[in-house]
Amino acid sequence: MTLNDNQNSIYLNAISHSYNNSKPALFSLNKDGDVNWFYPHNSRYLIGPFPEPTINKWGDIYFGYDTLYSVDYNGRLNW
Repeated sequence: MTLNDNQNSIYLNAISHSYNNSKPALFSLNKDGDVNWFYPHNSRYLIGPFPEPTINKWGDIYFGYDTLYSVDYNGRLNW
């Protein structure tokens, strides 16, 4: 599942062989599919579908599996 914002960025939880050594990460993609940033996390590996992230009006993104995370619009950890 993906999340889109009003700047046409796409957010998704995924596992990538090219990024983060096949460990889970939250990815931000631009409208062309290029990676803006990714935030690796220590949640347990789960076989998809991955839980959908959500965003507030300030651009903070919330997601989680066994731990709830909040990152800002630039991919920096809030908590």
